Order: sequence, then structure tokens, then C-alpha cells
Amino acid sequence: MRNVALIFALILSVSCSKDDTIETVATAELTPQEIADLSVLREEEKLARDVYLYAYDTYGLAIFNNISKSEQTHMDKVLSLLDAYGLEDSAHSDRGVFNKAELSELYGSLTTKAALSLEDALQVGATIEDLDISDINEFLSRTQEPSIIAVYESLNCGSKNHIRSFNGQIESLGYTYAPQFISQDEFETILSQPSALKNPLAQAKGFFSALGGAQNIFLGIYPLMFALKNSRFKRAMFSREMPLGHSISQAPVLVQFPKPSRSIWRTMFSTRSVASTCP
Repeated sequence: MRNVALIFALILSVSCSKDDTIETVATAELTPQEIADLSVLREEEKLARDVYLYAYDTYGLAIFNNISKSEQTHMDKVLSLLDAYGLEDSAHSDRGVFNKAELSELYGSLTTKAALSLEDALQVGATIEDLDISDINEFLSRTQEPSIIAVYESLNCGSKNHIRSFNGQIESLGYTYAPQFISQDEFETILSQPSALKNPLAQAKGFFSALGGAQNIFLGIYPLMFALKNSRFKRAMFSREMPLGHSISQAPVLVQFPKPSRSIWRTMFSTRSVASTCP
């Protein structure tokens, strides 16, 4: 019971709690700087998505496809802020096309490097997340709007997950990544942290479901105890030591021949001699 509670607490403690649906409510008029930051971030997230899609088309590595989907989610969150504040969408609808000239040039240089090798493509991925984390840190220092802060923190959390993933892939190939935008100390701190779960509620459901099929376990000690008991029972059912459901012929049995004592042998022999006639 204690182990289940500790794991459930760990799930919540390392989660990106703001990476679920975020209510974006315009509470004040934005400053020109806040508007500019949202505009840049919307296209930066599109830059990440489009480069990862390019890398996935080139190499077919799942990490690029998976993270491109996450970047689409990030794009949608920034768009929800733009809509909430009545601002125009700054992102172009076509893949690989950007309204800001500097991002268009960056897309060209990043895809050119990504085409060189798989290792270069992974380095590009880490570089993009490195840039995102650096920019979002700066954007956070320039706003007091709760809805904007919530989205920024969610995206920052996701980018840290992504850079950890890219760095792991790079190291698996025998290479290393050197941060270009955040400090080395911040980079090492990010790597030392556990990857945060994007949807802790869904992860908790999956965890308890794996333990015993309890689909709706969220709060309270009794449901946790039930999940643990249920899981133990299921493990016992499917273990080799408890062959429930087998026929007698299938069940493992230990056959032992009887070992009667000397007195029993004498009784058996004398009884047989009296009751039987010799042939």
C-alpha cells in the first residue's frame, strides 16, 4: 500500500500539471512586448514542428514524429492565447513557410544541417529546444498575465522533456550536445531532472489500470488498497505457482510413492498369509 501511494505521489510530483487543457482568459490588456513575444513563440513552435516533420520524413525515426505532435499542441496553446486576446495569428498555414524572415532563414539552415546525417538531425532537435527554453525564460520575465504564464510554463516543461529525449538519442550514438542558448549549468540541471509527465491524470489511470484494471482510481486510501489487492490476485492467477483453470492432467503435481514402516509391512504380510492360500 505504501509503495503504491509513493508511486502515485511521484507521478504527480514530476508532472507538467499545466500541460493539460489550460483555460485562457484575457484578464488585462497586453503590452506591445507581450504581444510580440506571443507572436514570436507561435512561429517558433511551428518552426520546431516543421523541422521535426522534415527529419521524420528523412530518417523515419519515431522521436521526430512524436515530438512534432507535441509541438503542434504547443502551437495550439499559443493560438488559444492569441484568440483570447483578440490577436491575429502570426503563423503561416503552409509547412516550412514563415512570416518572419529570420525564422524562414533559420528553417532553411536547420533543415540543411538535418539532412547531413541522423546525428546532425538530433543535434538540430536539441538546438531548437535549447532556443525555446531560452526564449520562454525571457518571455516569462516580461509578463504578469496568469494565463500567459501558465502556457509559458507548460511549454517550457515540454521543451525540457524534449531536449532530454534528443540528448539521450545523441549520447546513444556516441556523441554529445553542447548548449548554445541556455547555460551549461542550466542544461545539466535539466538533464538531472526526471522527465515530467504531460498528463499526470492519464498516467495515473494507466498505472492503476496496469496494477489491476481499476480504471477510475484517483483519490482515497481505500481505492488504492483495492487496486493493490486486485493486482496481487491477478498476478497470482497468471503465475506458474497457482495453475487455476487447469485440468488435473495439466496441473503440476508431485508424485511420491508410499514408504510404509517395517511394522506395517509385517502386518500386511501376516494378513495376506492368513487370508490367502498358497498356489
